[in-house]
Amino acid sequence: MDRRFLTRRVIGSFAVAAAAATMLAACTPPSTGGGGTTTTTTTAAPTTTTLDPTTTTTVDPTTTTTLDPTTTTTVAPTTTTTAPPVADLTVTEQFTKMVNGGPFAMSLTATNSSGMAHVYTISVEVKGQKKLPNFINVNSDSAYAPNPTNWTCQPGYYDPGSTDNVFKCTATIAANAATTVMVSTGSKFAASAKGSSVTVIASVSQEDGSITMPLPPALTISGAIA
Repeated sequence: MDRRFLTRRVIGSFAVAAAAATMLAACTPPSTGGGGTTTTTTTAAPTTTTLDPTTTTTVDPTTTTTLDPTTTTTVAPTTTTTAPPVADLTVTEQFTKMVNGGPFAMSLTATNSSGMAHVYTISVEVKGQKKLPNFINVNSDSAYAPNPTNWTCQPGYYDPGSTDNVFKCTATIAANAATTVMVSTGSKFAASAKGSSVTVIASVSQEDGSITMPLPPALTISGAIA
């Protein structure tokens, strides 16, 4: 056997033995000197865990508000009606004679209800279904004298009369007073006029020369000859 090989084996054995002795020494507890066994207690350092404080958040309860539906009320606009001013003058008409074989006559009255005298322009139209008797007039018949002087008409009369006779009159009526004039004929209805109609229309067109003052509406009266 080669000496070098033996030498390596011996050295290796010593190395193994030395390693085993080292391990044995590490596993053997130290002697207390009295031959007893010494127990080594390893106390682990206490672990302190600090927790963050718990924060509690209180959430306000949710409040649900239900609104009533909105109601829109549309108010109708206010309409103010202003009544037209009332005329100071009123006019009335009334047949007094309308008989076949006799003259024609009708009273025409104008009344001023204001506190002042006024001058009125009045048109009087006398129409017949048949030709009217002669000498037809407004406030000019001597049969009804004295005729009021505050009421004048043009023309003074129609002779002969026709089926349409128009008079333009001016009447000055005192405050709170009335004046009546006669619309008449100087002659009589013919026999053939019986049953035919006569119509009189009185229209006021001006007060004190003004056409803008409140005036009464036109007044119409009709009748048949008896």
